Amino acid sequence: MAQIIGYCLLGLFGILLFILLVPVYAHVTFHEELQLKVCVLGIPVFRYPGAEKSIEKAAETPSEPEGLSALALRLKTDGVAATVSLVKQTAELAVGAARRILAAITVDKLYLQLVVTGDDAAKVAETTGGVCAVLYPAITAIQQTVLRIRRRSVTVTPDFLGTNGRVEAEVTAHVVPLRLLMIFLWIWYQNKRNKEVSQHGEQGTESHGAFH
Repeated sequence: MAQIIGYCLLGLFGILLFILLVPVYAHVTFHEELQLKVCVLGIPVFRYPGAEKSIEKAAETPSEPEGLSALALRLKTDGVAATVSLVKQTAELAVGAARRILAAITVDKLYLQLVVTGDDAAKVAETTGGVCAVLYPAITAIQQTVLRIRRRSVTVTPDFLGTNGRVEAEVTAHVVPLRLLMIFLWIWYQNKRNKEVSQHGEQGTESHGAFH
């Protein structure tokens, strides 16, 4: 009986280990609409948009869109500025626990094309230069300190005849759940350890004050 239980536990451990070692892939595209697909073993487990409201319906409702709907709406209404802001925010996460979590993600493909437009040619050229000055260093910093990017293609081009700036993007990334789990356990252990050190320090201070 004990042997059967042991085999069952060993089988469950093997299944759990297999699940934790299977990479989870995410494929994100933006071509006027945001689309996201998350797959495990080639099987889609999450899609956007799915059962959620479309961007148009979300924009018509009085309540503020949240999560992916809010991001999709930002990219559609102000794509260039929203993209630059998102890249800057990601680069600023290169510290502490967030850096360790993002470091577990591997970006297999990053394709990003920004087209800058405007009424005045001089203003378009100036804006394009400003976008390049922010975008390229930020992506380089992300690649060097936060994310592993295997392939990337990032371009910023001016369109002196167009009236609406646009963004086209495609990102494929994957993560191994076991690696994420190890990082979360490490963060939990460090937080617990820091809390214990802080409590011991406070007790030591109180004891020192009582002695005097």
